[in-house]
Amino acid sequence: MRRSILFLGILLIAGFISQPVTAQVLTSDEGPVSTPGGDTLTDVEILGARHLTIQKANDSTTLQILAGNVRLKQGNSLFFCDSCVINNNTKIFEAWGKVHIKDADTADVYSNHLRYLIDKKLAYLDGAVKLTDGKGTLTTPDL
Repeated sequence: MRRSILFLGILLIAGFISQPVTAQVLTSDEGPVSTPGGDTLTDVEILGARHLTIQKANDSTTLQILAGNVRLKQGNSLFFCDSCVINNNTKIFEAWGKVHIKDADTADVYSNHLRYLIDKKLAYLDGAVKLTDGKGTLTTPDL
């Protein structure tokens, strides 16, 4: 009997360890949550999302997987999308579905997919890309 309980306990612990951590992301008055790093100018802040899953890919890589009305911020730039994966090791995030970048009230960019280099502040967009500054509009398959 004791052996069965011990086996069941080990099985439960192993099951909990192997599962990704899932949490509900809520915005609060305390301010946004920042991705791990040290430089607040290059960090991407998570302003909100319906679901957040943190998955440890290996010893050095942690993925933050966000889904549902995702809102991010870096400096004066705001990012909106349906889903996003932030890789804290490579400092890259990818976003999918109704991607919108609002850059300091001067320009808006829309696309279906975004690959963003966080440290370099460099965006690669594809899928019905539209760039507008309020005076003119540029449309292209990728940018």
